[in-house]
Amino acid sequence: MNLQIGDDEAVLESSLALEESIYRAGDQINFDLNITNFGSLDAYDIHVDIVNLKLDFLWQPTGIIKVKSFDIDTILIGEELSHEFSIMANSYIGLNSYIALISFTSDKDQSVVEIVNPWTGNIIPWIYGSEARNLVSSTLTFGILLPPPILENQAKQAFPLPEISIESAFEINEEDSSVSLHYEIENKGMSPANISIFQFIDQTLLDSFEANVQYIHNEVEGDLTIETSTEFGTVKVTYATMTLYPGDKIIITITGTDLPDNFTVPPLIVNYYSLYEILTTDFQSVETQENPSTTVETPLSLKLSPSTVNEDSQDYFMWSTFSNVFTINLPISNIYERITFSSLPLFYPLVSVVAITVTLSIAMIISKIRNK
Repeated sequence: MNLQIGDDEAVLESSLALEESIYRAGDQINFDLNITNFGSLDAYDIHVDIVNLKLDFLWQPTGIIKVKSFDIDTILIGEELSHEFSIMANSYIGLNSYIALISFTSDKDQSVVEIVNPWTGNIIPWIYGSEARNLVSSTLTFGILLPPPILENQAKQAFPLPEISIESAFEINEEDSSVSLHYEIENKGMSPANISIFQFIDQTLLDSFEANVQYIHNEVEGDLTIETSTEFGTVKVTYATMTLYPGDKIIITITGTDLPDNFTVPPLIVNYYSLYEILTTDFQSVETQENPSTTVETPLSLKLSPSTVNEDSQDYFMWSTFSNVFTINLPISNIYERITFSSLPLFYPLVSVVAITVTLSIAMIISKIRNK
């Protein structure tokens, strides 16, 4: 989505289509990418990342890997650009989903205009009228990956992998309306992982936050240094860039004061490098039982197996995992401190009891009269 606020912008819309619906590991699969500029300005410095999303049974993304990248200089107003490309199918067996992430520059070389805030009288930069870096995505496209025929029903060797988990929670202090955020990142896998932990936070919200990062290795705690930078017009807060060994934890505690009434805390993002299972098991030379001297060769770029792969090879594949998104409303209303019950619901059982008593009394009187 590209939001325009009283200003001309380059507005890119994109669609991605996979030509093959079913294919096997090692096949060449072909894509068609279309990008159209529906805005009122040209788009410059376009960078395209084609990523493979791994989805769970609820269609929520649980992993992401970049499979191809390329750059485009300019897309003019009203121009429709078509780009065809292919990649080698090399990912997890089953349903695969692909999407294009497109970043570009709008209002190129246009400087920031300073304006006067009519409510406060302060001079502030009007960032929406200056050069801006935007990010949009294409449509999703899907395909089903099957294993190579030579490896169907074959035993697969295991290889130790990292498993990065994130637990997140928050607490609100009702006395001073302060907020405490807690994140715990742990490597629950069986091998180390090179990780990067970061979060994109609005500057106004960042000014109200104070963060502390602890690294726990072999039950020994240590503090980590936080770094900040600017990307896509917002602040990127990097909490850690390091190797996380099995059993290691990183605990991030963020305390917020003087916060706005309503705000959203973006997700914490952890990028880490791991080996694709199919790369370490499927793409290898296999001797046929009929002729042990004959091997089935695969391209050199795909010939990795548990016998040749090592921990350094995991740098080929980057995965991502995310924390929860917190939407917080302040201040806490005191209406929740007073739990009252209406007396009206109690009236109905009382009326029922009285009605039953009266009915039984009348029945007893009639019964006595008849007996006489």
